[in-house]
Amino acid sequence: MGLSSNMRDLSRRAFFVLFLCVLTTPFLTTAFTPIEDVEELVARVDLSSVPNALDKLLKDGYDVDHHPHDEGTEAEVYGSAQDMQRLAEEGFSFRMVESESKAAHTRAMQENEEVKRSLEAAMGSPLLEPSRYYNYQDLTNFLDDVTTNRCPNITKKFSIGQTLNNRQIWGIEISDNAGVNEPLEPEFKLIGNIHGDEVVGRMILIYYIDYLCTNYGKTDDKGTRVTNIIDNTHIYIIPSINPDGFERGTRSNSRGIDLNRDFPDQFSSNQNTPNGRQLETQAMMAWTASRHFVLSASYHGGAVVANYPWDGNANYQSGRYSACPDDRVYKELASTYANTHSWMSRSNEFTNGITNGAEWYVLYGGMQDWNYLWYACLELTLEVSDIKYPSASSLMTYWNENLEAMLVYTEIPNKMGVRGTVTDASGKPLAATVQVDSLRAAITDPEHGDYYKIIPAGTYQITASATGYKSTTKTLNIPLDQSSQQVVNFVLQKN
Repeated sequence: MGLSSNMRDLSRRAFFVLFLCVLTTPFLTTAFTPIEDVEELVARVDLSSVPNALDKLLKDGYDVDHHPHDEGTEAEVYGSAQDMQRLAEEGFSFRMVESESKAAHTRAMQENEEVKRSLEAAMGSPLLEPSRYYNYQDLTNFLDDVTTNRCPNITKKFSIGQTLNNRQIWGIEISDNAGVNEPLEPEFKLIGNIHGDEVVGRMILIYYIDYLCTNYGKTDDKGTRVTNIIDNTHIYIIPSINPDGFERGTRSNSRGIDLNRDFPDQFSSNQNTPNGRQLETQAMMAWTASRHFVLSASYHGGAVVANYPWDGNANYQSGRYSACPDDRVYKELASTYANTHSWMSRSNEFTNGITNGAEWYVLYGGMQDWNYLWYACLELTLEVSDIKYPSASSLMTYWNENLEAMLVYTEIPNKMGVRGTVTDASGKPLAATVQVDSLRAAITDPEHGDYYKIIPAGTYQITASATGYKSTTKTLNIPLDQSSQQVVNFVLQKN
């Protein structure tokens, strides 16, 4: 099920009007009053207790975690007391278990305070210390230090919105002209911690911010590479989209909702609306609609694999490959990350360290599919730790496993595929779509008319279209060895 390029373009332009209307509804007018957190319970469900148990759980909307337990005989389900009651009423056999992540979070925060006290006694209050987890205030302080003191010339701190408990969803913009929408500079984003109890991604994104800041402008090999990345890419990093979930050590947000099941989904609705969604989801939707992202990744935990769309299918059946139009490029993107990660490609669970989402297990309302469907932004879901909440002493190991893959992935928007501008005869930038064969169309930034389309080697027909103008088609050849994107500009004539 797909949407036309014109529908997606209309969605981007109309989204802000819809979002502002939603801001006046009761759902949001009381949302910033702190409330008692909804308790998150965890059950291990016996998959032999009802026919086709896993598919039924997923179709009925239960929040099922991906990794099987007891050699695939059980599935882990997160939910409220009402969800557990519904499981029993529907005939599922299950046992309640303690949340491993919540217990790990309690231990980590206790260790965190001990480490902070010892460091403060020895050397003051350091703003980057790899032997501990960063809570909400630590993250806030770290971003303040980077953007105000350490790298103010290439960084800008921002918030995309607030959570139910009044925490800001902080992000950082990294560019040689932070805050400026530059022409022919692709926008790229990295998101972490959408599941509050999957914490390794949150921390390696903090380390990545520090790495980029520290090495920018240096003349050694690391510095040259980082400087080239930042000078040619507009980078946005949100270490935690679910700070409430992190602070309470839960997968869900404070309302007990899994944010990665909360986005508009093609198999349930073709309406890209924020109505009825969680504050964090609404904030991400509005922010994404305001930008023109080319490539993205969302960091998760509980496995080690690069996951790509589609995550769902019309039959609600796991184990079936569900290919999107850009399946070939998605497999190349996933393989690139897996091959440059220190060992992901050698996974014993996933062939070559990559998987199609639905072939693994189906989910609906995920952020990955939503990015691609509505905004032509290619997003991977990157699972980077088998243990969701490991000891802080292991964080540097995860960082070293992922650093090269993160750098290579950030370089892709300037190396792979095609870019250019779409203008009219006078040179005026146009709001246009650029179609490459039957792949998902790229959408121009109307301010500059620039577009980007990540595609693998091959020969393609590329067509630029804009309302009120004649479409133009050209032939595009992408070589096997891509060191920079091909440039194809279009000048459209009025009808």
